[in-house]
Amino acid sequence: MPDLTNTPALDLAIALAFIFLALSLVATAIQELVSALLALRAAKLEDGLRNMLERSDGRGRAKGERGLATEVLNQSLIASLRGKHRSKLFPDVALLVRPRWKGRRPPSYVSPRAFSLALLDVLVPEPGKPSFDKVKDAVTAKKLPAGVQKRLLLLLDEAGGDVDRFRRNAEAWFDDTMARVSGWYKRQAQIILAVIAAALTIGLNVNTIAIAERIWDDPSVRAAVVAAAQSPEVTGSLEGETAKEKLANAAANAEDLPALGIPVGWSGTDPSVVPSLTSVERFLRTVGGWLITIAALSLGAPFWFDALSRLSRLRGTGKPEAPLPASERGAPNERTGGLL
Repeated sequence: MPDLTNTPALDLAIALAFIFLALSLVATAIQELVSALLALRAAKLEDGLRNMLERSDGRGRAKGERGLATEVLNQSLIASLRGKHRSKLFPDVALLVRPRWKGRRPPSYVSPRAFSLALLDVLVPEPGKPSFDKVKDAVTAKKLPAGVQKRLLLLLDEAGGDVDRFRRNAEAWFDDTMARVSGWYKRQAQIILAVIAAALTIGLNVNTIAIAERIWDDPSVRAAVVAAAQSPEVTGSLEGETAKEKLANAAANAEDLPALGIPVGWSGTDPSVVPSLTSVERFLRTVGGWLITIAALSLGAPFWFDALSRLSRLRGTGKPEAPLPASERGAPNERTGGLL
């Protein structure tokens, strides 16, 4: 198969981006499946609420004491959002890991308005809109950690006697907390993704050094991989309503890599072995190639999808066009000069 461009280096970059995309789609799909099975979003939301409403002073509630976070989560408006496992024979893994949920996991998402309304209902459990004085008396009388009580009283003072303003203050507090919770979840998800990337790389023997050498030295393989990268099917793994569907689609695309001539897998001759190298050099070459692959897959599928899109556009653009003279009419899409 002939070379597709006069720039082998660009073709190599496109080919590697395509391979990393195909494999990182598998890793990302597995990570999403693990997160769903363990209900990590729900767990982090619960941890965030407990940190917000029960441990703001660095001390948790006393053993056996019903915390404010538990009351908010059990309030009818929030409790209606709770998940429930589908089968008694195959309960959610999350319910096995966290038996305190007792068959009903916390919601994965709570809106700021739902939180503030639930908080008001817990503080003053009576029909209708509570008065400002009743809310303040309830905060003062309720047994809360010192830090939580101080924060609520501060929000009340800032409200200036307006219950609606207090509710908006509580929503802003909730938003700030959830921003930190989102960071917790992303860090945990990144660790899981890195572990999966390592297992996938070693399990499939994906050596970036060996792959790059094969693509660089064999124009037919390079052309085949670049052609596959330009195919519309490359986005197929992004489709799917559930994590299982995404994983199945991603795995189907990854299975096509060996057919393109890419040295992936343990069968046959190890592509990382070069006869002229010593055993130590071969070991370092293999481990180095694995580490590059693990680092690449840990960046995630969205990164490589964007990188492949940019590289493909760069390849298709060719020589940049010179800017047209400005007409000073401000026509749509007009190039008026400058660097493109």
